[in-house]
Amino acid sequence: QRDARRCMLEKLVFVSAYGLVGSVHGGVSVGEVARKHADEVDAMCRELASFIRYTLSVSLFSGLDERLATYAAQMDFLPTSISADDFPFRNGFFYKYSKMAGTRVTAAGIKVDVPDTTPIHTEYLLYARDNGLIAADLLDSV
Repeated sequence: QRDARRCMLEKLVFVSAYGLVGSVHGGVSVGEVARKHADEVDAMCRELASFIRYTLSVSLFSGLDERLATYAAQMDFLPTSISADDFPFRNGFFYKYSKMAGTRVTAAGIKVDVPDTTPIHTEYLLYARDNGLIAADLLDSV
């Protein structure tokens, strides 16, 4: 059961990171993302995996970057996109936690700064929104 959960979350990282990076770069294939934008997608994959580790307490297997890049190279024909139907279950899953970032006040009146746990992912989503790749109301819906 633990391995099945890891595999499911690894797939979530793959479709979220590769789909977003590829969409921002013109809807290129996942293979092209792996070849031409490896640094960007690897950083986002590590960031999302770290989020999963510390938010859901699930550690993905080591070698995630290489494993996902190898898979992407085999799926070179697969285009990237950000689907409005799938957004809440993919990128929206991570973004709803990003929306919690900011200054909060505890019951004792102490101000606490809550950081964005996935700043690279958030930056790409906001870029996609600003460039018409994602509707603003879609981001607000999560």
